[in-house]
Amino acid sequence: MHFAHQAAAKTTRLAIWLAFGFGIAGCSGSQTAAPSSPEPITVTPTSPVGADDGAPAAGEVVAPALRLPAGIAPLRYRGELDLDPSSEAFRGSIHIELEVTEPSDIIWLHAAGLVVERAAVTVDDERWPATDVLDGGDFLGVRLPKTLPTGSATLEIAYRGEMPLRENSGVFRRVDGQHTYIYTQFEPLAARRAFPCFDEPSFKVPWQLTIHAPDGQRAFTNTPLVETVAGPRAGTKSFRFAETKPVPSYLLAFAVGPFETVDLGTIGRGDTPARIVVPRGHTESARYAAEITPRLLVLLEDYFDMAYPYAKLDSIAIPQFGGAMEHPGLITYSDRLLLASPAQESVDFQRSYASVGLHELAHQWFGNLVTMVWWDDLWLNESFATWLSAKMLVEIEPAWDGQLRALDRTEDSMAVDGLLSARRIRQPITQAGDISAAFDPISYGKGSAVLTMFERWLGAEPFRAGVRQYMRAFAWKNATGADFVGALAAVTDEASAGAMSSFLDQSGLPVLSVDLFCEPGEPPSLELAQERYLPAGSAGSSTERTWQIPVCVKYGRGAAVREQCQLLAEDVDTMVLDKAKWCPTWVMANRDAAGYYRVAYGPEMQTALLGPARRRLTVAERVRVRSDIAALVTAGKMEIGEVLRLLPALLRDRDEHLIRSAAEIVGSMSANLVTAELRANYARYIRKTFGARARQLGWEPRANETDARRRLRQQLVTMVAIEGADPRLIASAQELAERWLESRAGVDPNILSEVLAAAAFHGDEALRQRIQGAILATTDRVERRALINALAHTRDPERVRQNLRFAASGKLDIRAARTLVRVPLAWPESRVAVYEFIKQHYDALIAKLPRRGVIELVRAAREMCQPALRDDVATFFGPRVKDVRGGPQALAQALERIDLCVASRKIQLQSVSDTLSRH
Repeated sequence: MHFAHQAAAKTTRLAIWLAFGFGIAGCSGSQTAAPSSPEPITVTPTSPVGADDGAPAAGEVVAPALRLPAGIAPLRYRGELDLDPSSEAFRGSIHIELEVTEPSDIIWLHAAGLVVERAAVTVDDERWPATDVLDGGDFLGVRLPKTLPTGSATLEIAYRGEMPLRENSGVFRRVDGQHTYIYTQFEPLAARRAFPCFDEPSFKVPWQLTIHAPDGQRAFTNTPLVETVAGPRAGTKSFRFAETKPVPSYLLAFAVGPFETVDLGTIGRGDTPARIVVPRGHTESARYAAEITPRLLVLLEDYFDMAYPYAKLDSIAIPQFGGAMEHPGLITYSDRLLLASPAQESVDFQRSYASVGLHELAHQWFGNLVTMVWWDDLWLNESFATWLSAKMLVEIEPAWDGQLRALDRTEDSMAVDGLLSARRIRQPITQAGDISAAFDPISYGKGSAVLTMFERWLGAEPFRAGVRQYMRAFAWKNATGADFVGALAAVTDEASAGAMSSFLDQSGLPVLSVDLFCEPGEPPSLELAQERYLPAGSAGSSTERTWQIPVCVKYGRGAAVREQCQLLAEDVDTMVLDKAKWCPTWVMANRDAAGYYRVAYGPEMQTALLGPARRRLTVAERVRVRSDIAALVTAGKMEIGEVLRLLPALLRDRDEHLIRSAAEIVGSMSANLVTAELRANYARYIRKTFGARARQLGWEPRANETDARRRLRQQLVTMVAIEGADPRLIASAQELAERWLESRAGVDPNILSEVLAAAAFHGDEALRQRIQGAILATTDRVERRALINALAHTRDPERVRQNLRFAASGKLDIRAARTLVRVPLAWPESRVAVYEFIKQHYDALIAKLPRRGVIELVRAAREMCQPALRDDVATFFGPRVKDVRGGPQALAQALERIDLCVASRKIQLQSVSDTLSRH
């Protein structure tokens, strides 16, 4: 037997005591002694089902391996927590009303890193103290003196746990300024670190919490505060909260600390009380979130035609936290997403909060009101929230180009989906690591893109009717993917069920070949052929899978433009263009860029789409044509030199988005296709191709610029300054950086990070030292992030090593220092230094990183695009990830990425060399 994590293993070696009487009113934090006359009992280790090859011995108790056994389920929880931000320990008690449908003398539930002090069951007013507690890793077995009969019972457990500073999950603490705060993050498997509980999404029942905390602290959870009274000890208060609606354990949340709040009044259809909750001294930085949140909620209520379903809406900021979490009534956000002072409120910040806020609020329906039965349907949460937030962002601010940003996310998903190790959207869960692995670009980006495709095919209003029917049918319940697909098919098209399932239940993505036929006297037609898209070097088969693809095309001749859709269910089919009496001069085979598939255009079609026909395409369609061309390079079907020869045609478009897409193709070469010997040629090529436009844009924005222009500046000017080594842009960046370092002013917040990065990249050691000093001196989060990003921008291996030593020195929070690892991975010259540092300081890094920190290090190692390093990565990380949840899959994907990178480099390097050597 072993616990999943070392910290948990230590706790089970402590004594576990049983006694009568429950609750924590008489406890005094971590100093509380055991009961005066304890009766020690046995802590019995058990092995999970399937832990070894042999069958269990007669009478041996075997712990669950993945899911709790049927027969006992919770009906309601009542919990008390004693929480002090100054302590690493906490105490709790939990009362669980049970429904017993199968008699048993053991109650299995989840617990991890908790020390049980007392446990008993009450049946028909008779209390049965537990005889012992079974330690099954993430599972806790409460063994009873006799068999629990069918009917109702109440389980009571008193326990204690830990609140580390370094973790990002379970119950953890953060320091902000002079104050310490307690937060939680339970999704997917960490509620068991706060409570012994039934920690699976299907157990969706009400919870009621009471929190005891020192005077001067405030407490928050999912529901409104009912009363605050004197606490169990001098100097403490007790906060009693209302009972929740039915929720699964992963959606519970609480926070304790000297918080301040910004009151939003009541918002939305239901006049819901709303607040922004911030660490002390940061109320001014909540201005934008306070202003925009009511609009976000109203948009979503209108879409669902349903009021926000919970009693309050608090949004709370967490320092040094990644992302956000949709807990009903208490949404948590990274402070960088929720907070920015008025002077630092860039457009990027506003767009980011609006997008993430929409995502988390969409979860109040998708995930919270209707909850997945099991983690294989995580897409019912994440795909839908991603899809709907992108859809609503366009309504919040059209200038933010929400559709194009969604296309960027789809491109990221397609890159992952090309891997043989990629998950399905609905991936069977066979072990706990599969659950953590499900939080990836497939569940978010691919699922969102598939929903977009089917919404466009079926129609926005019929699709919304299906969504609303699904919400009404399963409100406050659990549902499966089949339930949603069935609800959609019932109000739209029966064929949608099978078609959608073909994308949900298999990994990978299709690529279409499109051939146009025009025969005299016959309507024009397209021959459509599908196969699996695979990158060059993949060991997969392109013919092993078939999808049912809603193919929507757009075609034209002269001023005439027509559109048509057809479900492609076979490997090859014909689409008769029955709306045209003429032969098209061009065909765009992915109308609105809404289809989740690649298109391999022949040379003539490609030339037509890049020529005059481009004016008949939307910006999104033109971007997709370019990304499909880039995908041909990745697949080894086209040399990158040929794409570079197409650049003049690509750059005929003056639209900022399209210039960005062309720049991305050139910028992507730097990572693996530009050798040290070609760096000077590459720089000249960039200056020649993009220099004039970059210098015209400059670092300093003009008045009333569009968001597209700002984004182009961030990308293009930075690339020409850093990779192109443009002297004018470098000098300008260094002048602006000097001004800002002196006064913390004079640089637009939308471009500050890029200006500092360009200055540092070409700066000397004195500038590096100055930036490092500024990092240590500032208390402003936004400034610190920009400065760390600047420090990270170097290709010089020795500077990289200096930066990494700084990151590991303890002078800087390791979470803030991750950028110092990530950025140098972009260049062959510096990434090996990062990898060597990780190996040399692995134990020290793991000791400082959160529980799953090894996954982050594996993701860094996947950038090692060399055969010899590939073998080293496998050897080094193999034994280190085998027992980490999600670790084996992360390593498998890393090794596959290295293999594909090596294969692509072998195919494309000569073409790049031939092209750049002429510059």
